[in-house]
Amino acid sequence: MFNQKSVFRNAENEAIFRKAGDRRKQEERKSFYMSAATLVLMAAGLGSRFRGGIKQLAKVSPDGALLMDYSIYDALQAGFSRVVFVIRREIEADFKQTIGNRIEKALSARQVEVHYAFQDLEDPPP
Repeated sequence: MFNQKSVFRNAENEAIFRKAGDRRKQEERKSFYMSAATLVLMAAGLGSRFRGGIKQLAKVSPDGALLMDYSIYDALQAGFSRVVFVIRREIEADFKQTIGNRIEKALSARQVEVHYAFQDLEDPPP
């Protein structure tokens, strides 16, 4: 026997299940894309208007945190899985000593990759 209420409930349930499936697919897509998300930190600037050394390595808080520390923290909270520092070869040693080595060590424990890309003003990409 045809029962309009049961049909309505079934259609309603089907819609709920469909929405749940769509949500699950959206979460899977989000998880896929976020697992591939890379934070690129541009740290090769010359700092010509910045007095006091290399601006990327300047401390911005009383406890000595760098601006990059905050950017990296926020990116990790959002699910990023890679960090790429774009730097100049001339500052590589200072950069790694001040932030790079510390960040590499901290992020390796969280299985976050750290890479370096070098900007060369004499040899720009094509």
